[in-house]
Amino acid sequence: MDRGLLLIEKLVLSSIQKGASDVQKIQNGLKIPYQILEKILAKLMRDNFILFKTNEKTFDLEFEINRDVKIDLSLFSEADIKSMISHVYAQRSKLQRRDWGIYKIWLSKNEEKELNIHLAWLKSFLEEKNRNSKKQDLNLNKSEKFIFFGQAPFQLLLQNGL
Repeated sequence: MDRGLLLIEKLVLSSIQKGASDVQKIQNGLKIPYQILEKILAKLMRDNFILFKTNEKTFDLEFEINRDVKIDLSLFSEADIKSMISHVYAQRSKLQRRDWGIYKIWLSKNEEKELNIHLAWLKSFLEEKNRNSKKQDLNLNKSEKFIFFGQAPFQLLLQNGL
């Protein structure tokens, strides 16, 4: 899928794919320094992931995804997920308490069934939101969110050395 792309490179490509076609739009969406974005864009062009095009109305240079390169930006690798969770954990002091947490809890069979129902509903909601994301969402008053959730038996974590 990613032919060795870094997480930030995937995020830049995803931003372009969603309609952020110039440096300013990409930078505003991702909130990364211009110098870093410039280097990422240069590498993506050098590796033939993105191409330059000229906007016929404004004559501005814009980026587009190279259609000859197949990239599935909807999936993240295990390393990407670990990196995102690590960054969230490192920034946890900046997050509101209700925005992030890991809980060790005891559940009865009925409570476990109830939890599974809620998680299934959440997964369905997130999948629907992901399916309905459109390019014009960038222009609306919406913000991107990184959401991770799930559960694991505590015993499994102990067996794996956590």
